[in-house]
Amino acid sequence: MDDDPIAEVEDTIRHFLRNEIGPAALETKSDAKLAEVGVDSVKVLRVVVNLERHYQIELEDDVIFRAETLRDLAKTIRALVAGRA
Repeated sequence: MDDDPIAEVEDTIRHFLRNEIGPAALETKSDAKLAEVGVDSVKVLRVVVNLERHYQIELEDDVIFRAETLRDLAKTIRALVAGRA
C-alpha cells in the first residue's frame, strides 16, 4: 500500500470506477477529468455510494459535482476521513 493517503484514496476510487467503466479505470490518471474518461453523473453517483459506504462518510451533491478530477474527489474524501479522526 502506498504511503500517500491521497494516492490510497485514488486507488479505492479506481476500484469502484472499474465497476462502472471497466478495466481502463485502473489506469485512470489522477488529473484525468472524470467526464473525459466516461464517468457521467449517474456513474459518479454509483461510485460515490460505494465510497460513502467504504469510508463511512457522506458527500454532499454539490461537493461531488465540483470534483472534476479523480484527485479532486480523492482530496475531498481524504479531508472528510481526516476530519473524523
